Amino acid sequence: MKWTLILLLLAGCGSTATHMMDVRSYSDPQKVHELVALRTFSVLPVDTYDPLQEKEILYLLRLSLFSRGYVLVKRNPDFIVSIAFSIDPVQRTGTKLVPIYTKSTTPSHSGGSGSAGGAFLQGLVQGFADGTPSSYVPVPYSEIGYHRSITVYINSPGGVPLWQGEVESTGSTSDLLVVAPYLLDELLDEFPQKTGKETRRIIRVNN
Repeated sequence: MKWTLILLLLAGCGSTATHMMDVRSYSDPQKVHELVALRTFSVLPVDTYDPLQEKEILYLLRLSLFSRGYVLVKRNPDFIVSIAFSIDPVQRTGTKLVPIYTKSTTPSHSGGSGSAGGAFLQGLVQGFADGTPSSYVPVPYSEIGYHRSITVYINSPGGVPLWQGEVESTGSTSDLLVVAPYLLDELLDEFPQKTGKETRRIIRVNN
């Protein structure tokens, strides 16, 4: 029995967003008890190149600290928070496995399905998908992604470093503010004490 190939590139429905990130934090292990006792904070803007985006990220940072019970004050804070951030384009290449669906039907294609050219007929529908994929075809891709990075510095009012955290992520959006809430939440989970989680993390959130 002859069958017809349908090659589909699945784009997904977008109901769930996946964020991959690397999270690292550093502090003096002999002063963990001092970090735990911290309750009030102030923020210190330091970016002169992109001060408005810095304000946006600092706002998100304050919200994350508020949710953890910390209090923003103008005078005599327990600690002072500042940030550094960057976003840079990167070229990403690799191979994606594209599913092939099959269904018994009247032949509509007499040849070429086993060739490399047949595997790249991404937009040509020759039948109707039915059931689970019968196989997968490796398809090379090249695309522009973006490397996003946020570093949070927590110092004493006198400027002594108390804690530092770094979070990095690579993805398709060039808007750091879209992913910053998730990056900051994962990063601040490590303050004032480490959680013991893996450095490389994957989180999924509903859109």
